[in-house]
Amino acid sequence: DNNEKWYNMLEQVKKYIDENNKIPSQHNKNKEIKQMGTWIQCQQHNYKKKNKIMKNQKIHDGWTKFTEEYTEYF
Repeated sequence: DNNEKWYNMLEQVKKYIDENNKIPSQHNKNKEIKQMGTWIQCQQHNYKKKNKIMKNQKIHDGWTKFTEEYTEYF
């Protein structure tokens, strides 16, 4: 389901940041990296407005925790 996909993408993004010491760019030539970068932008936008999947409190809290853990990248 969508929540499972969301958590899977979050794990991919964390792994990317841990390995590369930067957030994935939406302008990267690599399709997967570009997709992760675009995903992050969408999450930030939805988080601020509590839109779409961010209406789910558990996911909203998960994003809060993620941005706090990786605060130097945001």
